[in-house]
Amino acid sequence: MRNVDPELRMNVVLQRILSSVDLVVDVGANSGQTYTRVRNLGYSGRYLAIEPESKSFQQLALMKQNDNKLFCVNKAIGKQIGTVVLNVANNDSLSSSLLNFSEGHLSAAPGIKMVSNQEVSMVPLSLVLDEYVDRSIFLKIDVQGLELEVLQGAMYRDWE
Repeated sequence: MRNVDPELRMNVVLQRILSSVDLVVDVGANSGQTYTRVRNLGYSGRYLAIEPESKSFQQLALMKQNDNKLFCVNKAIGKQIGTVVLNVANNDSLSSSLLNFSEGHLSAAPGIKMVSNQEVSMVPLSLVLDEYVDRSIFLKIDVQGLELEVLQGAMYRDWE
């Protein structure tokens, strides 16, 4: 069995997938790490970065100044419309979450602490995607344990 660098393998897979994608949707975009990665891999299509944390979102907004195919949304994504509290972590918000840290997380990563809270607007993914209709979408989700709620929100419809 060959020993292949997992980052290299992921880049090869991403390049193959992205060659047939019209829109990348990045839920939990943080400050644009995945955006930078896919652009460096040659993806030049539309990119929708969704990030609720304000400091990380400001960094995304700066990137948008040089890329007219980058769209940024400053919201949390869930299965319903509302306002939620985001627990902001001390590691450049990489571990920020709508959930509280579990005992398992605290013991596995004792250096990561919640340092503040932000009240953020939450909307279902379907309401955001209604503005970005495309043939082929690549969806990346990094939401610290709330992935199912994001997917449930993809089917949300306000029938009232």
